[in-house]
Amino acid sequence: MSGHAALKASLFWRTTIRHWRTGIGQFLLMLGLLSLGVGVFVSVRLANRAALASFSNFADTLTGQSDWILQPLAGTLPASALGELRAALGSRPADLVGVVETSAPLNNSKEQNLHLLGVDLFVVTNLAEARRKPGAQDQRSFESDTADFAHDQIWVSPLSRFAKGQAVSASIGDRTETLRVAGFIPTLPGQTPAPANLAVMDLMDVQRLSGKSGQLDRIEIVIEGGHDEDAVRREVNEIATRLGAGRWTVEAPAHGRESANTMTAAFRLNLTVLSLIALLVGLYLIFQTLDGAVVRRRTEIAILRALGVPAGWIQQLWLAEAAVLGLLAGIIGAGLGWIGAQGSVQFIGRSINTLYFETSARSATLDFREAVIAIGLGVASSLFAGWYPARIAAKTPPAQSLARHAWSGSRQHLRNAIIGAALIGLGVVASWIPPYRPVGGVRFPLGGYAAAFLWIFGVGVVTATALPLWAWLVRGLGGRSVPGRVASSYLRFPTTRHRFSVAALVCAIGMAAGMAILIASFEGSIRGWIQQSLQSDLYLTSKATTTAHFSPIDRSTVDRIAADPAVASIATRVYQTIVIDGLSTTLGGLELKNPTVQASFRWLEKPRKALDSYDAATSAFVSESFSDRFRKYRGDEVSVPTPSGLKRVTIGGVYSDYASERGTIAIDEATVQTWFKRDSVTHIATILKPGADATAVRLRWAEAFPGLIVYENASLRGQILEVFRQTFSLTYALEVIGVVVAISSLAITLASVLMERRDQLTTLRALGFSRRELALSACGEGVAIAGCAVVGGLLLSLALGWLLIHVINKQSFGWTLGFELPAAPLVGLAVSTVFVSAIVSYAVGRWGAGLRADREE
Repeated sequence: MSGHAALKASLFWRTTIRHWRTGIGQFLLMLGLLSLGVGVFVSVRLANRAALASFSNFADTLTGQSDWILQPLAGTLPASALGELRAALGSRPADLVGVVETSAPLNNSKEQNLHLLGVDLFVVTNLAEARRKPGAQDQRSFESDTADFAHDQIWVSPLSRFAKGQAVSASIGDRTETLRVAGFIPTLPGQTPAPANLAVMDLMDVQRLSGKSGQLDRIEIVIEGGHDEDAVRREVNEIATRLGAGRWTVEAPAHGRESANTMTAAFRLNLTVLSLIALLVGLYLIFQTLDGAVVRRRTEIAILRALGVPAGWIQQLWLAEAAVLGLLAGIIGAGLGWIGAQGSVQFIGRSINTLYFETSARSATLDFREAVIAIGLGVASSLFAGWYPARIAAKTPPAQSLARHAWSGSRQHLRNAIIGAALIGLGVVASWIPPYRPVGGVRFPLGGYAAAFLWIFGVGVVTATALPLWAWLVRGLGGRSVPGRVASSYLRFPTTRHRFSVAALVCAIGMAAGMAILIASFEGSIRGWIQQSLQSDLYLTSKATTTAHFSPIDRSTVDRIAADPAVASIATRVYQTIVIDGLSTTLGGLELKNPTVQASFRWLEKPRKALDSYDAATSAFVSESFSDRFRKYRGDEVSVPTPSGLKRVTIGGVYSDYASERGTIAIDEATVQTWFKRDSVTHIATILKPGADATAVRLRWAEAFPGLIVYENASLRGQILEVFRQTFSLTYALEVIGVVVAISSLAITLASVLMERRDQLTTLRALGFSRRELALSACGEGVAIAGCAVVGGLLLSLALGWLLIHVINKQSFGWTLGFELPAAPLVGLAVSTVFVSAIVSYAVGRWGAGLRADREE
């Protein structure tokens, strides 16, 4: 180590470490809060990654790795496509694997749904054998207790809780089936075990059970080894693409994962931004803590400068303190993030299951890369927040440091107000920036997020400049109270720590209250939507139906329900996932001439004539999110892919719908059935005759149709709202953490300020001030800071609420929401913040009342 480096290390040990040791409580609190900020961010990041990682091409587990995947543009592929493709490929060394998949909810079990995959077991076995490396342990891909594969046999993941030979009752379509566990899905060398919810069955059996006889959900192509694989891969791609024009797309295996990543990008980005609340407040905390340390150690800094220590060394010393603090916070935050991710992955996974696709995520892992990101975030944020205090420590002349005055002057108030107003103005401009649309239909409201951060900083700065006005309020409320007069005297000339404490609280309160406004507006809009959309008495759907998979209900089941003596009328719907312009969306077949269906629409662009007047074969009605995602509006044409080719339809109107951000294009049900050559439905809505007991009918149908879920109107509405609340459950936790960090920041601020006033506190005690009076004085300061921040934060929340509803939400998901102000939660947030701040400030004041003038940090 060079002489300069050794000297710098010695200075760091004798100054920074010494102060940390003498003020160990404050240091640990600051470290804990910063670690919490990093941990919250890491927790959300790990949970997001785990949810995406669990969504993979399940067939990869069986074939080792497919080279190309053929996905239908609409519906399914005919099984004859395998022979057609095989003939086109000729003698090229490529194996074809047909795949059918369905969801199979377990009956009378709390285990998650099975993802049932149907493949030709003999073909998959041969592929696995061919890909097994020489010398690997000999193991058949699929073992059975019988010579031939039985029709009820399934193979499950080694990670599942099933035992070999166990009978499993599951719902497939609208029927209940009993399946027997024949064995476990083998794990090929170098591969991870199959997901815990994956089950494999023979292709023809899954086709039969799922109502897809003679159909395939996709075809996977595996290029055999030992050839010029790259050349063969290119040839196969060209042939498959040419042959499947208008029928299927040819995708690389990674495309599915990329699609999942793209599909959930907006959802994950919103959570990530929200997770930064605590870290953003932590930056305020680091800034004001290091700034306060500069003021408290100014005599020490002046002595070092007088002894010849260069200004650059002083700055490096403070930056090193910030870096070490960030390093420690990053390490601790990585651990906290991993712990938090184990719980948050459940919330995120549940939301993704509801809104996007099936995911089996149950836990999250922390690898080296994520740990480095956590540590880098801690160090980078600490250096960012500590740069300006370090610069001031280096540039303040020794004489000024010995004068024992803070570096911030009264003229800075005006300058800060102007800067704050400028930031707010820039935010207004940014809010008008259209969304960034990279690929895959993703819409990133970058301008909206930029406006949010500009407003957060701008309002924080402006609010902090108003703190002296609160000095008069404190003095007026305190009357002739001596503690009130003392508190107001300090507030008339607030330090930088006072102002940054206000800004930190404004940030936390503004974002928490802004999210509360968004959630209230969202819930109010959804309530209005379901009130108009759900007008039937009972609703039925298959237990296997999910957001990612629509399971059919046989027409015979529909006829039995329609013939029930308690039924007055029935309406059916059929939903199908299709691909338009490379983007996945939903095709809905609705009985558009049914008055109940017509009454369920909430129009944003109302049709110009009655729905009965539109041509059923050429007319469509689209949801708002479809219109925004594909930029298609009333009067525009849309090409809808079907098994028999593209069908052109004209949009007759745009309606409000909160079921999916992928969007829905609604067409007459009979037309969809004709296009897809099917007779089954996916949803049934019934209106009962007057006097019929809905609960009794529901119980009777639940017993008669064990593969279906039967909802009463009220329970379905309640379930939709419950799903909505679960989606935002993690949001509530993030808001609370942000406010807790901000109030803790206030405690550190007051402790720092009281440390600076040791001489004054000693003088006040000598003049007869009691410990209680000094504590009340600090309490007055804390309440004034909290009150000032609450006013600024609530005003900020109105702007952020508008921004979240009309810009960020609209650009991210394509949904129009009404603006609702949740008065009770906002008042509760304001009162609780002031109340808790008063308690914390009083406790810190009692601690500070015992400080001696000669006490160091």
